[in-house]
Amino acid sequence: MINGHKRKCLSEFNQTELLINLKYINMKKIVLILILLVWLCSTFAQTIVWRQIASLPEGYRNGEAVTLNDKIYFVTGASASSWPPFFYKYEPTTNIWTKLADLPGATQNLALASVNGKIYAIGGDSFRHTNYEYTPETNTWITLSPMLTGRQHIDCGMSENKIYVIGGITSWETITKKNEVYDVASNNWSEKSEIPSLRNNPAIVTLDSLIYVIGGAGSDTDIWKNIATVECYNTKTDTWEQKSDLPNVLFKPAAVVVNSQILVLGGATTVNDEGVCTDKVLLYKAETDEWKEITPLPDTNIFFGCTTIENKIYVICGQKGVPPDVSLYSTVYEGIFTASSSIEENLQNKMQIYPNPSDKIISIKNLGDKYNDLSYKIISGDGHIVQQGKLTNPTVSISSLESGFYFLVIEENTCQLFNEKFVVE
Repeated sequence: MINGHKRKCLSEFNQTELLINLKYINMKKIVLILILLVWLCSTFAQTIVWRQIASLPEGYRNGEAVTLNDKIYFVTGASASSWPPFFYKYEPTTNIWTKLADLPGATQNLALASVNGKIYAIGGDSFRHTNYEYTPETNTWITLSPMLTGRQHIDCGMSENKIYVIGGITSWETITKKNEVYDVASNNWSEKSEIPSLRNNPAIVTLDSLIYVIGGAGSDTDIWKNIATVECYNTKTDTWEQKSDLPNVLFKPAAVVVNSQILVLGGATTVNDEGVCTDKVLLYKAETDEWKEITPLPDTNIFFGCTTIENKIYVICGQKGVPPDVSLYSTVYEGIFTASSSIEENLQNKMQIYPNPSDKIISIKNLGDKYNDLSYKIISGDGHIVQQGKLTNPTVSISSLESGFYFLVIEENTCQLFNEKFVVE
C-alpha cells in the first residue's frame, strides 16, 4: 500500500552499491535498513497519537459507546463474571467517568445510537427485540416500540434521524440479512432492502447518506466464519453496493468517521482457524475505495466501545485475546487523529528525511526557510509523543531516542505539513 509520497522500494536501488555499503555496517543496522525499506513502501500521511485517560472501575467486553453533546456514553456489556446493566458518561473536560441510571435490562452485543439528543439501546443478548431510549436531562430510560426481528451481535448506522440495524444472529444457528430501520420521530419500524451477504459482528458506520457494513462473520455453512467483505447501503435509493474488501478478515472491529474518512480499529483475524486479536488501524478513503494501514492501537483489542469527538478517537475497555486465553481491559485511550489535505500531501512529496536510518541527527530536505513558524513532534511506533519542540533549522536531534521506528511530524499552527517514518539505529 503506497500513498502520494514518491518512494523508492528496494528493487529500485542499485543492488551492487547497496551490497558494497552493507559490508561496512553491522548486522543490527542491516536489519533496520531492510525493514525500513519495506516500511517506506507502505507509508502515508495519517497518524494517531494515543494517550491513556481515566479508566472504568473494572474490565468490560461487548460494550458499546456513542457521543452526544461532546460527552461519551458507554454501555458496559459484560464483566468477567456477569452482565451488569451499567451505563456511564465520560466528560472529556474533567477526565471523569460518572455512573448513570442502569439500562432497564442487562444485555450485551447490542446496537447503540444517539439521535436528536437521545440515546437508543437496541437488541442484544439473548436475541432481544428491545428498544430503550435514554434522556440525558432526566437520567431516565423508557421502553419504545420493539425491533421487528430479535437479534444480537449487531451494530447500526444512522441517517436523517433514523437508525438502521443490519444483520446479526437470531439463534445460535442462524444469521439474518434483515435491514430494519427505526424512525425516531414516529416510533415505528420498517424493513428495507436486505444486505446481500450473511453478516454478524460487523462494524457499521455512516458517511454522508451511505452506511458501510465492514467485516464480521457469516457464511451458508458457518455463522462464525470471519470475512473481509465490505458492503455499502444507500439510504436514499435503498440499494446495496459491494466495496473493496478489507486487507484481511476482521471479526468485531470498531469503525468511526474522522475528517470524512473511515477508520476501522482492532477486531480478530483468522490464523490457522483460530481467532487472533489485532492492534491494526485501517483507513478507508471512500472517494478512491482504498484501504491503508496507519498508527496501531496501543494494544490488541476486540469487543470494545469506540466513538469520536471531532478528531479524537476513544477506545473503551474491551478484550485481549480469544477463548480460552482472555483478559478484559478497564483502560480507556484517547487518540488524536491527524490527516493531510491533498495540498499538504503535495508539499510532502517535495520534503524528505535524510539520512534514514540515522543515530544522531535527521535533516529535512526542501523544507523552506520559515523555520520559526513550524513545530515538530516525534511519535513512537505505538503512537506516543516522545519528543517535540519548535524548529530552528532543518535538522532535528534524535540522539536521545532508543533504536526503533518513529514518525516525524511537522506542523504549522497545528496543521500537519509533513509526516514521515524513520529509523533510529
